[in-house]
Amino acid sequence: MDGDDKEPEDAAAEPTPDAAQEEGAKLREVSEDELKRILAAQKKWVETDGKEGERADLSRADLQGAYLRGAKLQGASLIGANLQEASLFGAKLQGANLNGANLQGANLVSADLQGASLDGANLQGANLRSANLQGAYLVTAKLQGADLLLAKLQGANLVSADLQGASLDGAKLQGANLGLANLTEATNLTREQLDKACGDDRTTLPDYLADYQMKPCPKPAQPPSN
Repeated sequence: MDGDDKEPEDAAAEPTPDAAQEEGAKLREVSEDELKRILAAQKKWVETDGKEGERADLSRADLQGAYLRGAKLQGASLIGANLQEASLFGAKLQGANLNGANLQGANLVSADLQGASLDGANLQGANLRSANLQGAYLVTAKLQGADLLLAKLQGANLVSADLQGASLDGAKLQGANLGLANLTEATNLTREQLDKACGDDRTTLPDYLADYQMKPCPKPAQPPSN
């Protein structure tokens, strides 16, 4: 099978971002050898669809500056992890749980974060050029000054996300929810991009788009009544 594309079964419920942040002072040290073992087991878990190996649990791990280029971290738990300045170029993070993680200044160029959960994650100044964030959950994420050149954000949930000063040149925003999002001083954002997204009257846009009216987002489908 192609381990890059197929995701293993969903993991059990994880701690909330708030819980992860409350324990932020308790970051755990991970040695280079331990990290290699965890990544090897994770790679096998992905490639065997969960039949062998073990899903990586790097929750609250201190991985500042770690070299994780191309790492296969689909479905991994990285809740509250410290990934400041980490190299995640081309990393496979589909469906990963990064709630409350610190990715400030991280290199996520061409990383695949499709369907990943980044609730409350700190992505300030992160390089997300050509990253795949389709369907990602970025509610309350901090994206100030992030570089989102050509990023794929189709269907992403960016409710209450902070994108002040972020660069959105060529970013794909079809179906992205920008309700309550702060896009003050965001650069290279066009009306054509916003036409494909949705938001509300509390979405804050840069001055050069101050007269733009966001299209309201469709209401979630209600379960059928008996």
